[in-house]
Amino acid sequence: MSSKWLAEQLGKNEATISRWCTNDVQPTLNTLASIAELLGVQITDLINNEQK
Repeated sequence: MSSKWLAEQLGKNEATISRWCTNDVQPTLNTLASIAELLGVQITDLINNEQK
């Protein structure tokens, strides 16, 4: 999966995804829920700093 794929799935601009990845801005909780659903993970997996 790529940032382009994620942008297409969410109906967002690739630049927006890039800004999330560089932590310039953060997605809303609703968007995080959508991302988690698309990736098949829990929201906490997206925001937790601990590596498994």
